[in-house]
Amino acid sequence: MKWRTSFERDIEKLKHLTDQEILPYYFSQALSYLNLDEETRTGVVNEIISKHKKKMLWSIFPSSVYKVIKELREKGYKIGIISNSDGRLVNQLKSLKVYDLFDAVLDSREVGVEKPDPEIFRLALKKFKVEPSEAIYVGDIYSIDIKPAQQLGIRAILFDPGDNHPELHCPRINRIKDIFEYLE
Repeated sequence: MKWRTSFERDIEKLKHLTDQEILPYYFSQALSYLNLDEETRTGVVNEIISKHKKKMLWSIFPSSVYKVIKELREKGYKIGIISNSDGRLVNQLKSLKVYDLFDAVLDSREVGVEKPDPEIFRLALKKFKVEPSEAIYVGDIYSIDIKPAQQLGIRAILFDPGDNHPELHCPRINRIKDIFEYLE
């Protein structure tokens, strides 16, 4: 959780990194909180990146998220994903057997633009044929997810499970099921 809090502060450093540099930086920073020496940390990061190339690391779909999405769909909501991904997101969702839960999936590699560029949010609005004021977006990084969505007039909610950002002026939820508080 300490790393997640510091990640927001360091986000400016990521703007100049290439796709090949972002994940090593991301994992190296996370591991820095374990007080590993540089050589060990580099080895662990290289192993993580190697595994990620073979099988996408984000390969768990929590049952709590599944239940919330199912309930939202039953209530008539359209559900989409906007992700700074590497072109494998659709296949990953299909392998997890959850792809059909989503009405739209925007993988930054596939659409040619990534968050925080507001264009990726505009593409989602266009896919859903809605105005910004009709959309709700949940994201976990304020500067990449929440700020650009808010700038377009989208109701943006920060997923902050560690309650690490009470200072931010936006709606926040600690559990995904808390989204229902903002829909009524």
